[in-house]
Amino acid sequence: MLKNIKLINYLTIKNLEINFTDRLNILTGETGAGKSLILSSIQLFISKRFPKELKRSKNENLEIVLEIHDEDEIIILRRLVNYKNQSQYYINKIESNYEDIISLFDKNILFFSQKKYIELLGKKNHIEYIDQYCISSEKIMDFLDLYNEYTSKISEHEKLEKLKKDINEKRDFYTFKLNELDKINIENEDQELQFIEKIKRNKESNINIDLINNIIKEIDEKILYSLSSAIKDTDKIETFIKESESLNIAYENIENVSFNLSKFVNNFDNNDIDYEGLEDQLYLLKELKRKYGLTLPELLSERDKLRSTLNSKNKIDDDLKKLSTNILLLNKKILKMAEEFSQIRKNSSSKFSRKILSHLKDLGIFKCNWLVSFRDCELNSKGIDDIEFLFSSSDEISPGSLSKVASGGEISRILLSIALELSDSLKSKTIIFDEPDIGLGGAIAEKLGQKISTLSKTSQVICISHLPQVAAFADNHLLIKKNDSEISKISASILTKEEKIEEIARMLSGEKLEDEAYILAEKMIR
Repeated sequence: MLKNIKLINYLTIKNLEINFTDRLNILTGETGAGKSLILSSIQLFISKRFPKELKRSKNENLEIVLEIHDEDEIIILRRLVNYKNQSQYYINKIESNYEDIISLFDKNILFFSQKKYIELLGKKNHIEYIDQYCISSEKIMDFLDLYNEYTSKISEHEKLEKLKKDINEKRDFYTFKLNELDKINIENEDQELQFIEKIKRNKESNINIDLINNIIKEIDEKILYSLSSAIKDTDKIETFIKESESLNIAYENIENVSFNLSKFVNNFDNNDIDYEGLEDQLYLLKELKRKYGLTLPELLSERDKLRSTLNSKNKIDDDLKKLSTNILLLNKKILKMAEEFSQIRKNSSSKFSRKILSHLKDLGIFKCNWLVSFRDCELNSKGIDDIEFLFSSSDEISPGSLSKVASGGEISRILLSIALELSDSLKSKTIIFDEPDIGLGGAIAEKLGQKISTLSKTSQVICISHLPQVAAFADNHLLIKKNDSEISKISASILTKEEKIEEIARMLSGEKLEDEAYILAEKMIR
């Protein structure tokens, strides 16, 4: 139940806190006192976009805090709207997302507002009301789980059929592409970098070998040749024996240098590595990257997918066969459940209609017609029934769609009648009515009060009323007033029994309170 609501910086309210009880809470007060303003804040709590004009001060945060008691659990829902009109949501002081807030709100609070009236006018929600009346929520969830499994299998089957068709139509292209990608002999990006480094080092080595060969040629063809001539000439001069020996030593040393360099060149062997092949691989990879706009890992992944796809025809056929069998079995199960649901709905609809008619007659629509229309439809998440509530305010007129024949006041009373019949499924929820008694009076208003009071025996009810016949049934009577306080221009007071009698008397007689009004008010309060 909704235990408490706190409003901060909300329109004319700087700070206001209101407590509710677990039975029938009725808000009364003069027109314009702020009753609807307070209740609308509960509905605005889940509004996706918060109207910035509802902030009392643009530079201060607006806050709406709802304290919900769910059995033994206390849940504090808080919405904060900052100066930029951006919303933050909290569940028990932990920042949460909008979806979680909505889930908790819908689980605990049902607001009969203009939005609910619009929902009732659309027939797509009518089947849900019937199901809440006659089918357990567990059975509905079982059906929905089975239906989701069924549609999931159908979707999976359609994807496989599309894949099979795609493979057949593009087999030649896939084969050509796979043949291209199969030419890649590089396993990963690290190996690609290794190939690049090897080619770089090989090029540097080849440059060095060319330089050494030039040095050897220079030594053999020029330096040694010149030294050999110089030695021959020196040997002819007997006085230059030492000089001749030095030249011979130099010749031998330089000859050793040439020999060692030649030995190095001869021992240098790049034949173990196919550098030309490495370059071809890197060039091929570069071209495939450019052609398909993919990285090496993506190309390798694409190759694996293509190979798997081209080899998967037999597996796809097997999977399709299994899926078809599963779909057929699920279809039989779900159709059986849908037919059972349809029969339950049809068997219960007459009783449901009689109950609704009884409530509507109590609420002043005396000669109305109401029936539940059934049409067959294709299997969907609700079953095989297309259901619509049909209504007419006179037994002389054939019932028609609510959206075409029902007035606002009639829709309000129809919703209350449905809520009364669904009271068992609404247990533990807070049900909020915003002025359900508009256009009513006298004995009919008293009937309305009785019915709302009956509803409050299984669910907490919060209701705005302008009629003393309704307000008299309140278990918790809240008087909403305007005041001149700086904290809040609106006050909410829980009335004692004596104060409640005085408020009912005011509602009966107006500004001037008469003794008869007090006596009647005291009699009206249960």
